[in-house]
Amino acid sequence: MNFEAQVDFTNAARGEFSIVAPFSQVVRVGPRAVTSRSATKGDKLDKPHPIHQVLAWHTKLERGEVQHRAALAKQLGLTRAAVTKNLKLLTCPPKLDGFQ
Repeated sequence: MNFEAQVDFTNAARGEFSIVAPFSQVVRVGPRAVTSRSATKGDKLDKPHPIHQVLAWHTKLERGEVQHRAALAKQLGLTRAAVTKNLKLLTCPPKLDGFQ
């Protein structure tokens, strides 16, 4: 069976595209999935490296700026599990076998 779909990307900058054939369906993607400007070579990324983020979280916990991981998760808009999972990056050994 072959459905030759036609897709309308007119509103792609808003994170929306439409499947117009063989049936009509509007599909919305996440708010940041589509951007109006793609990062090009040499552009500085706005988001810090994940390890740097986790180090900042760890510092907040150590200094007592947040009481516990649950409070940190609420502040960041994440789940406790996500915060815990990311904080485990700090327990990785500095040198892994086979990698230097």
